[in-house]
Amino acid sequence: MNAIIDSTNKIQADFNILKNFHDNYPKLTVKQISEKYNFDILKHVSSSEQITENSFFQVITSENFDLSQVGIKKHVPKTKDFLIFEHRNSLSRKVIRLLSCTHDGCGKVFRKWHNFYDHLRIHTKERPYVCHYPGCKLSFT
Repeated sequence: MNAIIDSTNKIQADFNILKNFHDNYPKLTVKQISEKYNFDILKHVSSSEQITENSFFQVITSENFDLSQVGIKKHVPKTKDFLIFEHRNSLSRKVIRLLSCTHDGCGKVFRKWHNFYDHLRIHTKERPYVCHYPGCKLSFT
């Protein structure tokens, strides 16, 4: 039961953290995002999510966002090579979040923060996780 409460509290905390930032970021249509950022949102959403060219997404740039504010207890990559696109369905309140790597020549997109963090560390060459086996000097992203 405590695990469920902890999980619910974490989800609520993540929601509150991101909600506070939303008022400060521009909302652009899918079409505007494609023109401004050369990013095709429709390629990364399913038809069941009912996103069209006229759907609005909040665009959160790396200059205005600190990855450590997400509240994930993992090593936070030291990079500013990313964009976050977020859409909140007003009826279902479901959030569609696309985490885009903008490192030169990359362009990978993720839905989950932990996968995004793991990927960003590839570009920064950060390897914060060290093997604890005696004599082993390997480290991992």
